[in-house]
Amino acid sequence: MICNKCGAIVEKNIGFCPSCGTELSAAGPSESAARSVSEGAGPLISAARRSHTRRIAGCAVLFSIVCLAASWIVAPPDHAVASSAAAPANALVRRSPMPETPPPNVEQTGNASLAPAPGDADSLDTLGARQLAYHDRAGALESFRKASRLQNTHSMVMLGAMSSEDGNYSDAAEMFREAADLDNPRGMYNLGVLYETGKGVAYSLENAAHWYGLAEKLGDTDATYRLGTMYEQGAGGMPRDLQKARDLYQRAGTPDATKRLAVISPQVP
Repeated sequence: MICNKCGAIVEKNIGFCPSCGTELSAAGPSESAARSVSEGAGPLISAARRSHTRRIAGCAVLFSIVCLAASWIVAPPDHAVASSAAAPANALVRRSPMPETPPPNVEQTGNASLAPAPGDADSLDTLGARQLAYHDRAGALESFRKASRLQNTHSMVMLGAMSSEDGNYSDAAEMFREAADLDNPRGMYNLGVLYETGKGVAYSLENAAHWYGLAEKLGDTDATYRLGTMYEQGAGGMPRDLQKARDLYQRAGTPDATKRLAVISPQVP
């Protein structure tokens, strides 16, 4: 122990300085200072510890929320899966498949000998398909119109689909009906879609089922799927028949049909 007054070294248990007689406390100045610093810093250290603990707890909560959200995205709850699979996909108007090997466009080749003959409906239809592929929509419309006047049902369906895309559903219904009356299954299917959605024609599930049934007999897989949804739901005047719906989904084989098949198969004995 060191005397504060004279600086003499004093034994701890004496209690006073033999040199100057100054009374000493049990703790020396260095010890007292250290104790005071420690006591003053105590509240600050405790506050820092509490703040650090809160930060750790906050991070843990945030991490838990992120993990929960990630797990929901990867594997959503059962009720979410059930609601997404509860209803079939909406009916959509579809174009007819394009010809596999359309001839070159006359304007692109400059060869007038490749121009279709005025009365050649199939060549006009194929030319329209090629023009559409090259984004010449106006030229395609003209070619399809010419071919339609020559009773080319593919061109009728294409005109109907393009009218539907433009929002002209009445014109679309007229073209689809012309094609359907000439036994074009895609025209039948698309006319059924318009009846099911009430666009361009009066809403009627019964008429939709009628046209889907005719197109299904001619092998249109989209119509087969839509007819399956009506048996699954008991709509369009059809009885609710999951066995029939399953058979139609299996025959359709489309991605939408495969999804519905997975949903209803466990319910069919």
